[in-house]
Amino acid sequence: LGSVREVMSSPAETVPPDTTVSAASHQLIAHDIGSLVVGEESLEGIVTKTDLLGVIAADGDPDTTAVSTVVSRPVVTVGPDTQLTTAAGTMDDHDIKHLVVVEEAPVGIVTTTDITHALASAKRTNASSFRAVIGTGVSPSAPSAPGCRGGVGE
Repeated sequence: LGSVREVMSSPAETVPPDTTVSAASHQLIAHDIGSLVVGEESLEGIVTKTDLLGVIAADGDPDTTAVSTVVSRPVVTVGPDTQLTTAAGTMDDHDIKHLVVVEEAPVGIVTTTDITHALASAKRTNASSFRAVIGTGVSPSAPSAPGCRGGVGE
């Protein structure tokens, strides 16, 4: 499938820990993303749409609540050269949907959606390559050779 570098969103959008939930929500909407890295000097955590919605669901005030109070820790990270299958396994192991991609500092975010799109693209590419190789123009239900039946389940 390839590496995280090929599909990650980069650069990672960051906010300081004292950013309000309201301001963080606006940043998510403005960039059409689902998570923010918290901490500009150091990696303090990650905050997702779900984390921010939790404040509202708990009757918190998004205009006064800092993201530092709802940040997810510890941050699960991968390197940009991590294979997508490994990243998917890491997400599954930790039951998360976003991974912070780091080199010396955060360089991006990879999500389950990014990996799903890569998988779907690879499947389409493989199917197209297969069709190009066989290129006979014979439909799957037509006989493929004298005496052979080509229909599925026949």
